[in-house]
Amino acid sequence: MSRARSLGVCLLPVLACAAVACGEPSVAAPADPAPRVGLPPQATEYPSLLATPADKARVLARLGDEPFATLIAALREQAARPQREREDPLVFEASPHGDNGATAQAAAFLAWLEDDAAMADKAISLLEALPTDYETNQDFDINIRMARILMCHTAAIDLLRGTPFLDEARAQQFDAKVLEINGKFFDQFLDGGFRQHTSVEVTQNNHPLRTSAAIGYVALAYPEHERALEWARWAIGEQDFLWSERGHYVQADGGVSEGPFYYSFGLSASVDLLLAWEHRSGGRDHVLERDCRSRIDEPPWTDHGCVDGEEYVFENPLHRPLFARGIEWAVALRKPDGDLPPMEDANVLQLHGGAVASRFTGVETAVWDFMHPVEQGYPLTWGQELIAQHLVHLQDDPGGVPEPSFESVVLPVAGQAVFRTGWGTEDLWALVTAEQGPARMTIHDHVDATSFSLQAYGEYLLIDTGYYKPNPLNNARTSSASAHSRLLIDGEAPPPKGALTNFGDTDAFLENDQLLEGLAYVESRQPLEATTVHRAVALVRDRYLVVADWVETSELAARRHTWRLHGNAGREAGGTFTLGAERVTWERAKAGVDVLLGSTAPGLTLGEPPFVESEAPHVHQFDRQRQVGHHSVLDGVVDAVAPGFLAIVAPYRVGAAPGAPEAPLVVARAMPAEAGVVAWTVTHTGGTELVVLREAGAAERFEVGGAVVETDGQLTIVTVAGGEGVALLARGTRLTVDGADRLAGDAASVVAKGL
Repeated sequence: MSRARSLGVCLLPVLACAAVACGEPSVAAPADPAPRVGLPPQATEYPSLLATPADKARVLARLGDEPFATLIAALREQAARPQREREDPLVFEASPHGDNGATAQAAAFLAWLEDDAAMADKAISLLEALPTDYETNQDFDINIRMARILMCHTAAIDLLRGTPFLDEARAQQFDAKVLEINGKFFDQFLDGGFRQHTSVEVTQNNHPLRTSAAIGYVALAYPEHERALEWARWAIGEQDFLWSERGHYVQADGGVSEGPFYYSFGLSASVDLLLAWEHRSGGRDHVLERDCRSRIDEPPWTDHGCVDGEEYVFENPLHRPLFARGIEWAVALRKPDGDLPPMEDANVLQLHGGAVASRFTGVETAVWDFMHPVEQGYPLTWGQELIAQHLVHLQDDPGGVPEPSFESVVLPVAGQAVFRTGWGTEDLWALVTAEQGPARMTIHDHVDATSFSLQAYGEYLLIDTGYYKPNPLNNARTSSASAHSRLLIDGEAPPPKGALTNFGDTDAFLENDQLLEGLAYVESRQPLEATTVHRAVALVRDRYLVVADWVETSELAARRHTWRLHGNAGREAGGTFTLGAERVTWERAKAGVDVLLGSTAPGLTLGEPPFVESEAPHVHQFDRQRQVGHHSVLDGVVDAVAPGFLAIVAPYRVGAAPGAPEAPLVVARAMPAEAGVVAWTVTHTGGTELVVLREAGAAERFEVGGAVVETDGQLTIVTVAGGEGVALLARGTRLTVDGADRLAGDAASVVAKGL
């Protein structure tokens, strides 16, 4: 844990991107240029959007190096695809037209890059096949699918104009097609009706980002068109707003409200537009007018301050620190297998768009992330086609970028804490969530405060259940509190998620973090009606987790408290699930996890909740293939007024020899069951820790293997064998081992010592 960092309101300082590291930029910005009024002018040299003439020699020169050799091969494969026909000739269909746009863009790029007449003919034939009957579409959410259609076909025309293979008369015919489609698209989604309200007004997420990227790209390509400024006023204004502090999409420390899955979906389209803007503008700011038609006067956006027609200076978000922090946040969340976790409405996927933007954002961690995709290959096409953009913009030696300089991070504004032991595929990784305010106020949020998940030794063991949404007009069944690893009271938790801006849940907070060598710790807190739920999570000795829960309440009667945990084994998840009296085990092919659970209240029982097919808590849908399945779930149940729970979560490598560092740990009760206290000993190759959760007035003296520990803390973690080790005292005044002081604190503090 030597590289663990508590990062407060910003994740990492944005790294300067020197020309020697990132390659010479396509367009050199003039020194201190005055903002230009309106859109960037019509191009006079082509290509001008995806690439510029100045990029050609540099791209050609490095095609023999990796990853560029792999990228150009992927582009050739894409360009070789046959044209897709729409299934219904009377309906404008997003999927085939988007695929054809991607193929046309790839072929046009090769035609320009390599003076390839055959590729030019391929792109031209696809442009000729593009229909303009947009008004016949039947997809309610076609707005998030138009980026591939409009941006790719427009880029293909622009690229072909940089070759001798497209005459101007035919080019203008193609121009007319994308302009006609763009006008119809804009009118349908920005006419003030139901689609505007639900798709670009209420959402404030990837929907307006992708919609505006598509519309804005066409406006940027054709600034002299009679509707270009109308389109740009709205589209560029959306990009300006959502990538700003007032947009509340990206939090101050980088966290994105709708989670990593849809963030990557929106980011990829935005990056494509913003890179093209950089080419067309020469890095210059522009004065535009506000179009406020999709601003919404509901929390958290009541401070938007938008005034129709008001002038503002548009600075490309690629140059904003907040934009960079969002990318850094996504890299910080990365699981050891290279995927982003399925947090909120999400399946696992890799970050897409962060690396290609790095020459402008300076976020080199995204380049490292791109270069280490583990099993899936480079992320290039999900959400938006960015193969050619990587060829143009990725720095010259991306493989030389070092791994991130941090490991564990606590992001209190974003509402996530990530504990990791390193950046390798076999390292341990844990995620704790507790979001507040704008970070949880999004239609893609889940009622998941205080939940946690775990990956270790190459297996995703304790899971977020992902994005199972069989009814597109209803919330995901996995969005409920019951579908997450958290404490339930009388089977309930915070208010359930409702429709649109009825976000459900309540604010939760990360606090009291300690990131030390051998000990990472954070607490999550969620106030509910008459009750506050607390959870502490610690990664101890880079080997196991301690999870402690307690409640504060004004209720006087006993209630049913359910400590719920979701594991990635059993049922369709595969592997095995073993349920014991106080120990449960989920085991997969490469790794398993033992969980030992005790309570400060008597009567704790361990079992599984009733199983109902395709319903929470057992249903999940999170893997890359989006397979729907079911998994085994643990419920630790006790009836009490305000019980505490203490769990030891101990992953292990399957097949490790007994006594090996990665073999199953020896976890045992440190004392017989006693009201008000639960204590475990955890023995590993480095020694033994005593872990105690106690209520006020409970036992303070513990004898462990000849050592005597005295503590009045609510939660104590202390090494009792194998050297001085680690120590933590939460809300206590003293911790001694064999009479020697280890830590001193007070009733409100958390103090700790690392290795």
